[in-house]
Amino acid sequence: MDSFFRFLEFLAAYAFAFAITAAVVLFLPDSASDYMGLSETRAAYKGAIWVVLILSLAVSMTKAVPMTAGWISTFVRRERTKRRILQNERMVIKRLYSLDNSERFWIKACLYEGVQSIPASEGNRVAQSLHWKGIVIQGHGHALDMPFHFPEFVWEHLQTHRRHFLSEVEEIDPNLKHEIESFHQRIHRS
Repeated sequence: MDSFFRFLEFLAAYAFAFAITAAVVLFLPDSASDYMGLSETRAAYKGAIWVVLILSLAVSMTKAVPMTAGWISTFVRRERTKRRILQNERMVIKRLYSLDNSERFWIKACLYEGVQSIPASEGNRVAQSLHWKGIVIQGHGHALDMPFHFPEFVWEHLQTHRRHFLSEVEEIDPNLKHEIESFHQRIHRS
C-alpha cells in the first residue's frame, strides 16, 4: 500500500510532463512520427496513451486548481488591503480641511520651516488631536520631547496644496516667524 501512495506522489509530481509526452505521441503528424519511429507504438498503444493523457491532465488539474486558487486569494486579499489603505488615506486628507485654528497653525509652522515633524510634549492637546485624526504619527522619545511626524502621503498632500495652508502673504509676513518661535515654546510646555 505504501508503494502505491509513493507511485501516486510520483504521478502527481510529473503528471504535466506525462500529459505533454502523451499529447506529443498522439498528435504528432504522421511524417514526424514515422521519422521518429513512433508510428507503430502509437498504433499499438493508442488507447493506453489516451488514458495516460486524460489521467495526467486530471492529476495536473488537481494540483493546478488549488495553486491558482491560492494565487487568486492572495491577489484579492492584497487588493482589499490596498483599497482599505487608500480609503483611510482619503479620509485623513479630508480631515485636513476641517481642522481648528491651532491644528492648522501646527501645519503652517511645519510648512513654513519645511520640516515633516515637530517635537512636542506627549500630552500636547494639538499634537494628540492630530495624532488621533491620523494626520501625524507619534514617534518614540522622551515624554517632554516626543516627535510627531506627518506620514508621507499627508506630507506630499500638504506640499502639493501648500497655499491652502500657508498663503504667500503669510509666508513673507515677518510676524509669522515670531509666532512660530512662540508656538515652539508653547508646545513643549503644554
